[in-house]
Amino acid sequence: MLARIDRAIIWLTAIAVVVLMLTMVGSILAGVFFRYVLNSALPWPEELARFAMVWLTMLGAGLVVRYGGHIAVTLVVNRLKSWPKLIVSWFARGVVVLFLVMLLWFGADMTDRAGRQRSAALEWSMSVPNLAMPLGAALMLFHLGMVVLRREDADGRPPLLPFTREEDAAS
Repeated sequence: MLARIDRAIIWLTAIAVVVLMLTMVGSILAGVFFRYVLNSALPWPEELARFAMVWLTMLGAGLVVRYGGHIAVTLVVNRLKSWPKLIVSWFARGVVVLFLVMLLWFGADMTDRAGRQRSAALEWSMSVPNLAMPLGAALMLFHLGMVVLRREDADGRPPLLPFTREEDAAS
């Protein structure tokens, strides 16, 4: 059951990232076309692209956590023996979890406070772009937890397609 939920979250996040990227590109192209070809600038493309970029960054960060793609300085850690390396690894994960919990907490508070404001061009509630922060932090916490729970493959990659590994086919 957990494997199915996990795969669904990975797929939904990946689809959302693709849709957000297309929204960003399409919005920018529409803005450029209307401004420079039709000489009639639209007020909303820049704002929509900015909101899409915020959401893309926060949702994509969860997938990057899952794949182990965030920048890490490993010069010292790679020279440690097994027990010290394990302790440093768990300490680093603890710091990341603490940061993400704070991001979730303060992001939710900021989202609540921003709900009374409206964006300039789209006139959307500012809670729409601000919601990306706590949701992204929650996704990163989920993915970090799944990496620890599922003990991913040696390369750290989770199954992106259904039943790509034997234990996934069994569950």
